[in-house]
Amino acid sequence: QAERPIASVTKLMTGLVANEIISFDRRVSVQEGELSNPQDIANTAPKTFLVGDLFYPLLMQSNNSIAESIATYYGKRGFLQWMNTTAQSLDMASTTYADASGISPNNISTTEDLFRLATYLVNKKSFILNITRTPNKTIYAEDGSGYQIENVNAPADAPPFDGGKVGHTTAASDTMVSVLSFKAGEDTRHVAVIVLGSNDQARDTKQLADWI
Repeated sequence: QAERPIASVTKLMTGLVANEIISFDRRVSVQEGELSNPQDIANTAPKTFLVGDLFYPLLMQSNNSIAESIATYYGKRGFLQWMNTTAQSLDMASTTYADASGISPNNISTTEDLFRLATYLVNKKSFILNITRTPNKTIYAEDGSGYQIENVNAPADAPPFDGGKVGHTTAASDTMVSVLSFKAGEDTRHVAVIVLGSNDQARDTKQLADWI
């Protein structure tokens, strides 16, 4: 299996590790402008959120700044160690994480390793996938301010999308992990469709889903 940069597919592991090591009721301060899309870097007003609420911009909006804020809250070095140790525990032997957001080209994996991660999320941490397929969500800061989060993940014209994560960087091109549902007689089957190094992840995911 070829190792490739994975871009924001990284955030599936960021969410998994954050769930394991940070209580959802902890409070984290972020800059208000980080929640805008596109971000307003001039708006540095501090806003405090519960960690659990920050999972929505992390996983729905693919917010790089929120990923870094969560890692920084725990301690970046320790958080990255947890990400890589968790990958090892899931037998993702060809996977390395260099940051929590996926910006680094040194965040690498393989389709086989990402299949293992998708399988674990389906079986053990389905709430993460549930967040990644939420169409929109309003989260509230401690002071009552509301922020609308829109989803960027769902592949176009695919079968029922049970969750997943898109990504894009220059080094990685388009990437995506999708968990899709297919009817097989009386049963519903989950299938992971994993695309790395793509020029159009939505097209490639749909073509693979149609073939399945």
